Amino acid sequence: TALAELPLCPLEREQLVISIAQFRPEKAHAQQLRAFARLRERWPAEHADARLVIIGSVRDAGDARRVAELRTLSTELGLDGCVLIATDVSYAERLGWLARAAVGLHTMWMEHFGIGIVELMASGVVPVAHASGGPLADIVVPVRGRPSGRLASSADEYAEAMHELLALAKEPGARVAYAQLQRSAREAAARFSDDIFAEGFARALRPLFGAP
Repeated sequence: TALAELPLCPLEREQLVISIAQFRPEKAHAQQLRAFARLRERWPAEHADARLVIIGSVRDAGDARRVAELRTLSTELGLDGCVLIATDVSYAERLGWLARAAVGLHTMWMEHFGIGIVELMASGVVPVAHASGGPLADIVVPVRGRPSGRLASSADEYAEAMHELLALAKEPGARVAYAQLQRSAREAAARFSDDIFAEGFARALRPLFGAP
């Protein structure tokens, strides 16, 4: 897929955190803003150039109201100039952001699965996901004994994880470790590809037809 073809080179990843999710209440976008504000509050010098891009679709008036509230909260938290809240972006534009981002943010509690996290990982964006539900049990799990991302619950935990990953992507001496996280994330995401699903589905059906 186009996601899996994006380059993994850490040098091409900016100090950019990305979130992709519909603007539904359960996605907890306000938590993302608070965590990013906490990051900049705790490490102002290290992350003066860090940015957060929140991308999502607006389905109705309720979503539009939530977007307006998020923009107001961003201003209240002092994040003007380093946060972009983008609605209904094209697929090509979304790919462009994914190719540049170093860290992916997911804050929904008890997400059943989390296809958005899988897309981040397939793109080589190292995720920081909520430590519950599908992300905890199935998605952001070790691959060959190596971590494929980070899990968090509180704003401070998210800030700490973003701090660690942005530093790994930025520091020349740490980029090898960041590149390994990228590879593990992409390999973890590949477990949910169409080909793997088709193979598993066919394998499950064989006994029904008497096939070996």
